[in-house]
Amino acid sequence: MKTLLLKKEEVRSLISMKEVISTVEEAYKAFNSNQVVQPDYIGIHLPPPRGEIDFKLSYYMANEVISMKASSGGFNDNPAVHGVPSGMGTILLFDGKSCALICVMDGSLITGLRTGAAGAVSVKLLARKNSRKVTSIGTGNQARMQIRAISEVMNIEEIHAWDNSPDTLARFKADIEGEFGIPVSMASSKKNGG
Repeated sequence: MKTLLLKKEEVRSLISMKEVISTVEEAYKAFNSNQVVQPDYIGIHLPPPRGEIDFKLSYYMANEVISMKASSGGFNDNPAVHGVPSGMGTILLFDGKSCALICVMDGSLITGLRTGAAGAVSVKLLARKNSRKVTSIGTGNQARMQIRAISEVMNIEEIHAWDNSPDTLARFKADIEGEFGIPVSMASSKKNGG
């Protein structure tokens, strides 16, 4: 059996946010129906200035696939010192029948898409149907992914955003307004939204 190797660009070309939202919703239903075996994750905190690495494992009975994700974060010196991101992820897929390794793929994009999709599934199922406003506390990459995902399930007309970094908040406002044409109100406090 051959092992497929997928780089980040290849992963990006194979999936869309809409597909990920549908898959995350299916995964929640499968987990709730006891079709998923998912032990607690294991994490290792490394001595400063380094961060941590987590290992997450699951088995989905319906498609006989075992997945393992290794994801790191908090390695803030990485870009300058090592020329790699401060957080990275890798996903391994195994055939559940033979335990043969069937795929190794970059997990950074999938992690972002999955987290955004989880927010979208929550909005789809729990938000009032006439909701049109979104509030984001924090305006980094995950906030952007959340807006991309939520826009697939809700007609967003206005975004309120706060971040402890005024520069990050200003970039978020410019980027989101440019990408979606949705006005972003920058909050001066996370308490009152204004």
